[in-house]
Amino acid sequence: MKWINSTGGPLILLPKKLIKLWNGTYGDYDRAYEVEEMIDLIEVGTGKAVILNDEPMQTSQLKFDNNSCLLIRWIYAASEEDIT
Repeated sequence: MKWINSTGGPLILLPKKLIKLWNGTYGDYDRAYEVEEMIDLIEVGTGKAVILNDEPMQTSQLKFDNNSCLLIRWIYAASEEDIT
């Protein structure tokens, strides 16, 4: 699995069509950083971004044949094999 890591800030999932509307550090990121829930949404331009908050933890995804996916956050596991 490919894991994404953070050194402290929230992870932000943003649809490609909204990338040009992202205001960066002194706008949208400030609002993302204020999220207190483990997962939440913020408005970005004409859409929404998913904010994965809390302590820095590795995050990955499992893709399925029906075009869906499952986000995985590594909170409690001794090894990657325990997760998959």
